[in-house]
Amino acid sequence: MLLTISKQPAYGPKGEVVIGQCEPYTSGWRLRIMTKGTEEVLLEGNYYDLRQVQMRCQGKKTDEVRKLVGKMKPHLAAGGTASQLEPASAPKGDDLAESTQILGRAEIFQAMAEAEAAKGAQNSTEKSGLLLERQEQCLIVRFVDPIAAAQDADRLRAIFGSLLEHQVEAYVLDLTLLQRVSSRVIRELVRFRENAAGAGRGFAIVTKRQEVVRTLESMNLLGFLPHYEDTRAAVKALSE
Repeated sequence: MLLTISKQPAYGPKGEVVIGQCEPYTSGWRLRIMTKGTEEVLLEGNYYDLRQVQMRCQGKKTDEVRKLVGKMKPHLAAGGTASQLEPASAPKGDDLAESTQILGRAEIFQAMAEAEAAKGAQNSTEKSGLLLERQEQCLIVRFVDPIAAAQDADRLRAIFGSLLEHQVEAYVLDLTLLQRVSSRVIRELVRFRENAAGAGRGFAIVTKRQEVVRTLESMNLLGFLPHYEDTRAAVKALSE
């Protein structure tokens, strides 16, 4: 039995290859199983979720793999993430190297170094523009001062990196006060979502503004950055 993850190329109306289609957070990736010369698509989604499923399937027999995928399929279809279900075994050896490469190893270590310098200010709304709150097993990160939070991408990255030190099952980023999201905020949201997924933790954002939703939709990020209209709904979904 062989489990592989791949994605067919997509082309535009003029036959050109669609730019950015192979980013790990985009949809359309396929988890395929090959047994005795036959091939079957078990699951579709973004690369990060499929990689989590693939890791959970290590050492299992074909029937066990199908059972596990069957359990995860409705959860992923409903907008959940694989990391919200039973945790995968911690990667070792080659798996660890592969995971850090996917997440951007140099960037992660840089963020960790910056996080040490930003530790003292991570809970200060005056300095960071963010407020932390715990509900259930989730850490809620509220953008209480969107301008302060967004104006320094390096500081925002460092703060997000320090959040990984919290022992929680999921993160909820409350963007309610943001009228729109800048490219630098989106870049850090994606980076933080990637790191959260690598740590086996859930992730969601909260926003009611259609401008924000449309921006994420135009960048094909809605599936990768699941959103809810209030924190209660987000916490409930991540806790189920």
